[in-house]
Amino acid sequence: MTSRAYRTQGSHLFFDCRPTTRGPRIPTLSLAVSIGRPMRRQSETLLLVPLLPIFLIGMFPMLLIGLLGFFGLIIFGILLVCVGLTLGLEAHGEFNEGIIVHGYARPSERATQVSNLHAATRSAAVLEIVGLALVVTGLAGFFGYG
Repeated sequence: MTSRAYRTQGSHLFFDCRPTTRGPRIPTLSLAVSIGRPMRRQSETLLLVPLLPIFLIGMFPMLLIGLLGFFGLIIFGILLVCVGLTLGLEAHGEFNEGIIVHGYARPSERATQVSNLHAATRSAAVLEIVGLALVVTGLAGFFGYG
């Protein structure tokens, strides 16, 4: 027998009689759906874009670990603590300088100065905490695996 194909609205319907090894020929039905265009492979660049900041942030500590070991993490942590302390001291210095130089300020200006001081102090505290965490991690790695 020959196979007959009937086309129905974007899908193919195959009606085929194939000989079997035993018994009579049994008609089989196969339904294949055709797609207008083949599936395109998506670019890996879209995957790399959200991962790029993570890579850039983690690149420097990983290079320090690779080149200097855990001692490099300790150095980087100490540097971050120093930057945090410097940022906090500069913020307090600017606040005090504004009060000394300009004298008494209106409440709205004073609120703006205090808000700037708190923002700088919070970011300095975050840098200090991250630096201390790196120092502790470096010390743990140095004495644990060193």
